[in-house]
Amino acid sequence: MPRGISKCPNCGEPVSAFAAGCAVCGYDLIAARNERAARRSWIDRLPQIHFGNDWVVFGLCLLLALGAPVVGFILGAFVAWQADNDADVQRRNLMFVVIAVAVLQMATGYGLFGRFIFGY
Repeated sequence: MPRGISKCPNCGEPVSAFAAGCAVCGYDLIAARNERAARRSWIDRLPQIHFGNDWVVFGLCLLLALGAPVVGFILGAFVAWQADNDADVQRRNLMFVVIAVAVLQMATGYGLFGRFIFGY
């Protein structure tokens, strides 16, 4: 049901929430409610972003991959495998980013705290 109108859009007089028209000027309140609902419907079409547990797991794994790439790689691969089994594409793809960061650090030998393969 469209949101109620408490005042007439035409004359400004108070109206009942269930009135079909204004008692003073006769303005069509049903059409005004429908027009108001149509203007607000664009909000429903906006993409929704949910910061749930996937983002928390991603942040923790990414920090671990930056600090300890080998452990971050292993944990990221495990969580990606688990997400693939659960058919959770977003979590799986986030873990692929974690794996890529860990592999990049292992391939170059540079980590968050300097060189970790050959010493500092």
